[in-house]
Amino acid sequence: MLALCESAPRDGGGRDATARHPGSVIEIVPFQAFHLEMITLQGSQQFMSPLLTKQYGQALQHAGSCWTAFAGTHVIACAGVVWFWEGRAQVWSLLSMEMSTYRKSIHKAVKGFLENYRIARLECIVDPRSVESMRWAEHLGFHLERPMPKYNPDGSTQLMYVRIE
Repeated sequence: MLALCESAPRDGGGRDATARHPGSVIEIVPFQAFHLEMITLQGSQQFMSPLLTKQYGQALQHAGSCWTAFAGTHVIACAGVVWFWEGRAQVWSLLSMEMSTYRKSIHKAVKGFLENYRIARLECIVDPRSVESMRWAEHLGFHLERPMPKYNPDGSTQLMYVRIE
């Protein structure tokens, strides 16, 4: 889950605010398939690494709106929305090992996006082994709908969280 936000803010003197608040400023750009080559996934998503091929990136890029969050030249997160049909979509995100440093900025961007995103059913798949991910989904207004056994390529269970308008 990620949202479009403004580029890194500048202070009154025109300098990049990153110097004053390291770890808090990110730049969101349209996702490109090659961005997957630049991300080092956080521990709970490491199982996805072998699947992050050029073809997978192109499929994500064409499935719906998607973005990449950069902190300087580091990819912090890639995320987007996949539309299934009118009234139903699913958010996705790939988060880097550095995500915790930029958690507040990412959360603010995602929350802002979701506040303005109107759809009857918005789904979010969450790993039940990540209590932090479940909490984040709930803070973003998703609620647990059901477990989905054998969802991942390795046969592990995932949780379906939803936001219903």
